[in-house]
This record gives sequence, C-alpha cells and structure tokens, in this order.
Amino acid sequence: MLLRNSIDLGHVRAGQTIHVKFPYDYMGEILDVKSTCDCATVYNDTASHEIVITYKPNSVPKQLMVQGWYKANKTVTIQYTSQDGTTVTEELKFTARVGR
Repeated sequence: MLLRNSIDLGHVRAGQTIHVKFPYDYMGEILDVKSTCDCATVYNDTASHEIVITYKPNSVPKQLMVQGWYKANKTVTIQYTSQDGTTVTEELKFTARVGR
C-alpha cells in the first residue's frame, strides 16, 4: 500500500531529470504500469520500499515562451498484488511548474 499518492514538485527546469519517490509499506508483484506521457518511467526500488518515477519534462511550448513556463500534471497508474493476494490499482500524481 502506498503511503502517499501525490506530490507537488514546485518549479523544475525543462529537460532536467527528476526522481519522484512514492514510499510504500507493502507491494507485491507489479502487474501493470501506465503513464500519461512518455516523459516518465517507473522503477520499483524494493530495497528502500519506494516507487521511483524518473521524470524529464519537455521544453516550454512555443505558444508559452512569453510566459516562460507551463503547468505539468502527470499521472502514473500502477496495478499490483496486495499482501492478501488481491489486485490493487492506484494512481500516483505529481505536478510541476516547468520553465526554462
């Protein structure tokens, strides 16, 4: 079971690699992982009991260059087996203000 399912990363630079960590107390076999973008990959660090999402935000879109930033809202859906063997689906959400 995840101990937290959302994180606000604050301001991050476009192209910067960030490791977003979601701690858990128990997680069996990971059955499926889906992300809202290809800018995020998921790793289960069993030694530290954390789901680690490596996030590399895209550059600021041309239409937002004057503003200089954009709000990123990302979701990773993870499906795993619980301690009693049932299948659990949880959403991990993180937001960031991505700028130059």
